[in-house]
Amino acid sequence: MGQNPDVERIAETHYVIRAMMVNALKNQILTPYGRQVTGGHENYFDMWQSGMGDRFFDMATMVRLGTAVEVGLREHHRTTGAVPYNNGIYQRLVEPTELIELFKHDCMYDLENNPFWASAREVMVHRHLYAHRSGLVDDKYITDLQRITGQDIRPSLVSMNYPIEQVYWFKPLDKLHDYIESMRSFFKALN
Repeated sequence: MGQNPDVERIAETHYVIRAMMVNALKNQILTPYGRQVTGGHENYFDMWQSGMGDRFFDMATMVRLGTAVEVGLREHHRTTGAVPYNNGIYQRLVEPTELIELFKHDCMYDLENNPFWASAREVMVHRHLYAHRSGLVDDKYITDLQRITGQDIRPSLVSMNYPIEQVYWFKPLDKLHDYIESMRSFFKALN
């Protein structure tokens, strides 16, 4: 399959467009009145960041990346001449038994042998968190993430007063670069 055009567009958004936007916002200095109204921010970037606008921008990028995985798997399956499923099977990477069997049977490809399979599964867990929960952690996310990565994030969440308080979980966004590169490699290995 080689390059996945959706992942390449996402990479361009993350590496080029986001960088240009950050630079432009940093160069837009607020007037004294603007600083007063926005809580003392020097520029629009600081204002954007303080309102978590940068995090929500990156959340949308993660959602797009997960969608690219889903669409890419569907397209790869279709290229084998098989009739694509429409029941969401291509996004079921947390419980992937049916998807794995489908690819083995129709594509003669074992997804579990792809060196980036675990990363693809992790992207889909984060996609669900951001697309369906706007980044608010729940027990399902915690369990799914631990099942796939072995990582238990509960101690960090408890320190943020979870489950008593609703907690936004932005930590995966710090590795967005790694996820994009892993998905590039995932689709190259999917040949």
